[in-house]
Amino acid sequence: MEKNVIFFFLICCIILHVTSAQLRVGFYKSSCSRAESIIRQVVHKRFDKDQSIPAALLRMHFHDCFVRGCDASILIDSTNSKSSEKDAGPNLTVRGYEIIDEAKKALEAVCSTTVSCADIIALATRDAVTLTGGPTYDVLTGRRDGLISDVDDIDQQLGLDRSSAPIVSRFASNGNAFNQNFANALIKMGKIEVLLGNEGEIRKNCRVFN
Repeated sequence: MEKNVIFFFLICCIILHVTSAQLRVGFYKSSCSRAESIIRQVVHKRFDKDQSIPAALLRMHFHDCFVRGCDASILIDSTNSKSSEKDAGPNLTVRGYEIIDEAKKALEAVCSTTVSCADIIALATRDAVTLTGGPTYDVLTGRRDGLISDVDDIDQQLGLDRSSAPIVSRFASNGNAFNQNFANALIKMGKIEVLLGNEGEIRKNCRVFN
């Protein structure tokens, strides 16, 4: 896994303020009981072929959440009339879309229009990180997919200013502190400006709005 991606991601999440939302572990237990296992199977299969996917998915999750929140807006394809977030400069090297597509296709076959693409990204990222020997953690689910994806809404990198410099120093001198904070940071990031209920939608195809 690319250490610079992980480190920058963790620093951003620790100094970030998130809005609490009504997410919960096991959101799909009744509506699509196999949801998490289906996603896990797809990630495992892809990981066997390409062990760089954890870094790819982690970066995708990061770029998605820091633009309008964790709403899968980064997955939307551009059209002839409008360029989407996916085609913004910083996002041109984001990859792993085919993993989300495969998981969504498998889920639609058993639970049509039930599992959001935003939740697929979060769950797939967790599973990929775990495969590298990283921490495992419960993912809060129940997000809705966003209705907007604009090329101008790109993430702005957080500089290592006075608020983050002490954190960098602590992690540099204490590897255990870094590991202990990693799972908590992923959970925290997954709660950024979450859409619920009629605030968003459940896409049939993660690359286009319904």
